[in-house]
Amino acid sequence: MKILFLSITSLFICCSNKEIKQAELLPECKYALDSIVCMYTEPSGGKIAEFKALKNSLDSVASVLKERGFCTLTPQQKVDGLNKLLFEEQGIRFTPGSTEGGASLPQYGWQTREGSCLSVSLLYLMLAERTGCISLHGVMLPGHFFVRHDDGSYVRNIEPNREGYSHPDSYYVERYGVADNSFYKLRNCGRKEIEAVLAYNAGLVMYRKGNASEAEEFFRKALSLVPEYPDAMGNLALTLAEGKKNDSALVVLSNYVRLYPGDKKGHINLGLLYKRAEMRDSALRVFNSAALIFPDDSIIISECKRLIF
Repeated sequence: MKILFLSITSLFICCSNKEIKQAELLPECKYALDSIVCMYTEPSGGKIAEFKALKNSLDSVASVLKERGFCTLTPQQKVDGLNKLLFEEQGIRFTPGSTEGGASLPQYGWQTREGSCLSVSLLYLMLAERTGCISLHGVMLPGHFFVRHDDGSYVRNIEPNREGYSHPDSYYVERYGVADNSFYKLRNCGRKEIEAVLAYNAGLVMYRKGNASEAEEFFRKALSLVPEYPDAMGNLALTLAEGKKNDSALVVLSNYVRLYPGDKKGHINLGLLYKRAEMRDSALRVFNSAALIFPDDSIIISECKRLIF
């Protein structure tokens, strides 16, 4: 029976360690975020030439911004200026769904004027790194990514899907189910978290291509950067289980349930995997425990009955 981590919904894309090992073939990058994006360009379906063109374009744009006094503006004016630049002057529009052909890369958004939440967010962050005078951060959510200005005094969320509209945190809490005990606490991301997102999504790309070993490698890479990353943990377990690596999958899923007891799909997958491994007592124990937390869930109750009778 196929276990139930069925929704691999993130719109992000990345690369493989094979390409990372060939980093010496990639163009030299002055900025840290450029280096990360560059490494993940070809495995994402993009082209290095397109990345080089983006890098040069952003360098020129940042130089013009600084010449025009961008760094003398108030934080609000800076954010408004970047919104105008990306959505009015460049005409970039959010396009949901596609992750093919490098659609999640910033160069794709810049070139085609269509981008995912990640590609547009990365454009903000790459421009911020170049100007050196605006404090922008990425923010991770399940299947989503947005930007926040936070310099300690002026905080403003920047939604790439709505031309930079500023939603309050409460919007994201409700829309994406961010609970108090959630991994996703709407915190500002550093470069390590951004790389983990990219590594995780490299795993998704490899999984969709049917390359289980590469998918496993990238999910593990994401977890090495952010050990409690739930999406990477759950889909690593799925990949291991589908590859008949049941013992390893059970370890990962058990850790998932320990860290995220409020996520019922973790309990369901762990119980089903025990069941598939013909460890019925362990499966029943998992489903019985889950039934105490989710007494109205039809799958959990049904599996309890099957295992008892």
